[in-house]
Amino acid sequence: MSKQFIEKALFNRLQKKVISVPRYLPEDAFASNQASVTEIETLPPSNHDSLEPALELTVRESISSFFDKSKFKSPRKLSSQSAVEFTTPFDKRVFEFKIDRDSSNDLSVFNTSGVTPYDVYNLNYDGLRVGGGRERINSGWDKRLSVTGLLVNKWCELNTMYKIYSRFEKILTPQMMRGSVKHGQLESLAHPIDVDLVRRFMEMMPEELSKEEKYSESVVDSIVKLVNLMINGEARELKFHHFIDRKTNVFVTGGSDLKDENMLGNRYILVSAIVDHLSIRDMNPIHRLRFKDYPFSGTFDDLRNDFLGFSEDIGPKLTISDVKTRSIPSIPAQANVVNSSKLQVSLYRKMLGLLSSSPNTYEVLIQTAKRHGVDVDAALSPLLALRFSEQLPFFESDFKELMEGIFPINYPYPLRNQSPSSELEENVVSSAERNFANYVYLLNKWKQPLTLRYFLHRYSTLLNALSSQLNNSDELELDYYHSDFGSFAQIKFQYDGPTSDMELESNVKFWLGQRPAKPIDPTYKNFSTYCTSCEYKKICIWKSYHEKLPFKTDFH
Repeated sequence: MSKQFIEKALFNRLQKKVISVPRYLPEDAFASNQASVTEIETLPPSNHDSLEPALELTVRESISSFFDKSKFKSPRKLSSQSAVEFTTPFDKRVFEFKIDRDSSNDLSVFNTSGVTPYDVYNLNYDGLRVGGGRERINSGWDKRLSVTGLLVNKWCELNTMYKIYSRFEKILTPQMMRGSVKHGQLESLAHPIDVDLVRRFMEMMPEELSKEEKYSESVVDSIVKLVNLMINGEARELKFHHFIDRKTNVFVTGGSDLKDENMLGNRYILVSAIVDHLSIRDMNPIHRLRFKDYPFSGTFDDLRNDFLGFSEDIGPKLTISDVKTRSIPSIPAQANVVNSSKLQVSLYRKMLGLLSSSPNTYEVLIQTAKRHGVDVDAALSPLLALRFSEQLPFFESDFKELMEGIFPINYPYPLRNQSPSSELEENVVSSAERNFANYVYLLNKWKQPLTLRYFLHRYSTLLNALSSQLNNSDELELDYYHSDFGSFAQIKFQYDGPTSDMELESNVKFWLGQRPAKPIDPTYKNFSTYCTSCEYKKICIWKSYHEKLPFKTDFH
């Protein structure tokens, strides 16, 4: 197995952060704004001085790989099911946008193409290779959004709309790279990577993991982070999903709605989220120490029960934070930028609250996995059990019960794959004996094979345990970082459920084409602030329209 493949496996988490950049940037930015590999490699040492050497190497390899110009393609020519086809350059299609009065009698900007922002955003790239070179709109099964994508007013809604319909792709800039490295540093400090464990596992695995096994790895990563939250009071980069109901334009609250038979259409929109920082802040540090020293000889249920008792007795507060990296040590001056960041964290709080307290936690996890195209009942290699048992010993007692055909979690959903596990090759067993001697017995016959469904069950029980913490606290936080100064400012605020629901509903309506874009208020101050660096200032009908009229002169 190649060194490159092992390094990719070891530091996949950070690589995902490195390449997971926003999608859109205008065409002229390819010439003027693209950073070179050299620029990134000469970032100030403070940006990555806490990284392990192998991790830093992987960061550099990722940079070199993802700054290959072939990765950054010009805007694609589009076609759709509407009468207007996206087959000409965007600056020639400004006629698609019209200024008119909205339902509140305010001037707004409408797109007249007949295709919603949500459909344009989710156009299937694979369609370029079928149907005579035309793209087709994805089925509802494939479509998804992110929480950050729901923040349509983080700068200017019209700018957001232009970016969606022009299909511009953003490229990796030095500032974005610095932000990715900082997020990776903070995550690695909270959740250190056991390099030796992963190396031994990669040596033992006879072939590449299946998509179900890779998905299980991501679920286990989330489980490990939740356990760390319960024991050490901190978790970073926790990823989860929920669904928005297109009939209500808000998150689903009823478990019965997410059954298989109801998920085949396009009613439900999958929304992904990554919470930067979850922390339990207790006024009495003695109780924090008690949990920090929690023995790993118990079971998941022991941990969960102790955590619930701890929460009831002490009432610590769970704070949800988002890390914002800045090129200068100052909070953004634009109110809508800060307010969008607050909405972002509020939506994290909303999603976590629903996942922890609603009866649909398990169904959300199952349907999310199915949306990702994985079989939740496919048998996984028992070799994974060896690695996961060493990574988090709480797994071992569950695995023993599965080997005996016992379902270890008190849920009314049976595991459906009842075929016994298959024999492993002798050389694989020998490698397991060398690398995981304490757990090699897990390679014996399993009456109930290990499946993704089990991990989703276990994940749901840990998410449910957060309910009491979230009920005790509505504390949210924005944490601003600079490469030289570290964390230099925090904005603390309280979760306002009704307000965030109202903003979410409005933003979903934007995506579904149920309301127009609401541009900036046409004042001198706003045009100088928002339009100067806008990629679309030369073709923006809003700016052009108001340049012909007397501006509002409110400079406040």
